[in-house]
Amino acid sequence: MTKPSMRLGNPLNFALHTGLWSLLVLMRLALRLLGYRRCLTLLHRLSPGAAALSSQPAPRAREMALRIENAGSHWLWKRIYCPRCFERSLLLWWILHLQHIDSVIRFGARQEGERITAHAWVEQNGEVLNDATDVSSRYQFIPYPGLITDVH
Repeated sequence: MTKPSMRLGNPLNFALHTGLWSLLVLMRLALRLLGYRRCLTLLHRLSPGAAALSSQPAPRAREMALRIENAGSHWLWKRIYCPRCFERSLLLWWILHLQHIDSVIRFGARQEGERITAHAWVEQNGEVLNDATDVSSRYQFIPYPGLITDVH
């Protein structure tokens, strides 16, 4: 996969970065105000016709994951707001859902000394889209009924 151009000097890239960053901020607000389940219900309602999801590999899915990651970590936006892995994963899942691409959000946890850390990532057909390919070996998968994996 070729890395998409992320130079903000290009007006189209700036608009895309700004739009994705705005969606990340809205995702955080929705999660805080509505909670996970109601936010998920809202995202489903905002994506009509996405019921027929394809499990075929989507070559642009990784590119979109990279764009979301870059939008959230760009120095210009990072000074204002730095999105968490769950917000980035939920946004990527929703954008893929809008494009009729089947994917799931995975949750994991691991112990680091005295701390337990949690992490979220998106997979399509078992392939990690928005994280390192070994993320599932670094975090213990947390199966949780009622999450995105069973509301295609």
